[in-house]
Amino acid sequence: MKRKILVTLISAAAILATGALAACSNGGSSHTHTWDDGDIASPASCGSKGLIVYTCTGCGDIKSEILPQLEHEHSDEWLKNAEEHWHLATCRHTGTRVGVAPHDWGEGEVIVTPTCYKRGLKKFTCVCGETKTEAIEKTEHTLSQIYSNNEEKHWRICLVDGCGEKVGEHAHNWNSGVITTPATCIAEGEKTVTCTDCKYTATATVAVIDHSYGENWSSDASGHFHACITKGCKEKIDRTEHTFGEWSAEGRISRLCTECEYEQLAPALSAGGTSATVTTSVGGGEKGAVNVFAVKKGSYTVTYNGSAPITVTCGYYDATNNLVSKQYSLSSENLSFTLQLPERAVAWLFIESNAETAFGCQLSLSTK
Repeated sequence: MKRKILVTLISAAAILATGALAACSNGGSSHTHTWDDGDIASPASCGSKGLIVYTCTGCGDIKSEILPQLEHEHSDEWLKNAEEHWHLATCRHTGTRVGVAPHDWGEGEVIVTPTCYKRGLKKFTCVCGETKTEAIEKTEHTLSQIYSNNEEKHWRICLVDGCGEKVGEHAHNWNSGVITTPATCIAEGEKTVTCTDCKYTATATVAVIDHSYGENWSSDASGHFHACITKGCKEKIDRTEHTFGEWSAEGRISRLCTECEYEQLAPALSAGGTSATVTTSVGGGEKGAVNVFAVKKGSYTVTYNGSAPITVTCGYYDATNNLVSKQYSLSSENLSFTLQLPERAVAWLFIESNAETAFGCQLSLSTK
């Protein structure tokens, strides 16, 4: 054995250079080497490589192989810091760090389950025993499909036990609404509006609308105008005084406005057991007119209460329905004339004057 080791040491350089032989000649014959288990020429250690020498049992040839350097012997106890872990060598290289590697955190373990109202916690453990934790973000709320609401807003409630948070709270989105009471020019209306999100309904005011004026003239004694056609509204625009045409007698004296056809009746004298007085304007090219109403059959006296000469043209139907027409001249010297009228007769008086300026002509009616 000692001889083999010695040969190995002497021949190591040659063996390393030439390598093992595949075959040899021994007594003139070739054979395939059969190697023994080998002898350790230089044991490997944690500081250097080793050498093993093999001998052919047939021919005595030798070969060698390098033994890989050994790992350090180390303690099973892990040492670590925040970033990595290792073992300490227990061989002659005591204090050397062995198996240095960053921590392997793996997938971790959930130790606090997150919800929609609080964060969770996950714990990570490395093989070396080092641990760390990370927060798990909150989950999404699980919302009710039906809105909750009040007069101003709507929202959804989270259904998770322990949460109950209002989510998506905002003001109603009202539609244009359905009119329940139309607005007019004199009163507000009402409509029912519905939120397009939560279907909450409410009553809203409809503002007063503009007046709606008729195209045709409306009128009263003082003039004509365009009136609002809304029931109950008294608004009027474009008020203008009447422009009257000539007086005409068709059972009674009246005249029409040339613009709106408003009919103006002439002033009326009506007498029963008492007298009556009326004033009409004459002169200045203006003709006056007076209606006389007989309450009962009898003699009626018309008296002029002025001094300027006037001419009165009188017409009426007698008891036999014949038209009677007479003309009277009245002045300070002749102040009255008498009519014989049937019951409920209507007489009409047209009064003219040559005066250049119109004046108020006063007539009185009395009966016997």
